[in-house]
Amino acid sequence: MALSKIQAESLNLADTYAFTGTVSGAGGGVDTSSAITKGSASINVLSGLNKVWWHLDSNNGVIDDSYNVSSFTDSTGYSQVTFTNTMDSNKWTCVLTSDEVEAVMSIFGSFETTTDCYYRSYYPRLTSNAEPDDVSGILTGDLA
Repeated sequence: MALSKIQAESLNLADTYAFTGTVSGAGGGVDTSSAITKGSASINVLSGLNKVWWHLDSNNGVIDDSYNVSSFTDSTGYSQVTFTNTMDSNKWTCVLTSDEVEAVMSIFGSFETTTDCYYRSYYPRLTSNAEPDDVSGILTGDLA
């Protein structure tokens, strides 16, 4: 039996509904022109979201939690986060943070690629170049 023009107040949205056949009129999904608008401000849904984020245990080389991160490599002098999905270009923005107040975090701009983020985290006052335990990053830009 087909459903047609049901008043919203006649459905209990807390219930679970199972449909068979074709459900139409649900829209085509989100595309590059989709926007969220509130008052006079709007944001492009796909361009305005974080595309990559991570929380790493640098000393143990472990990804604690992440989104769109396939691997983490801790090399001498820098660390590398590899993306699961490629960025559209190497013109993205990344913000880094650490659990240590005196840690210095920096992106290697000359290493910007569409597949990886290279960064350095260290304590400038220590001669051993020790790294902070917890490093987090958020990257925005357009996915390919």
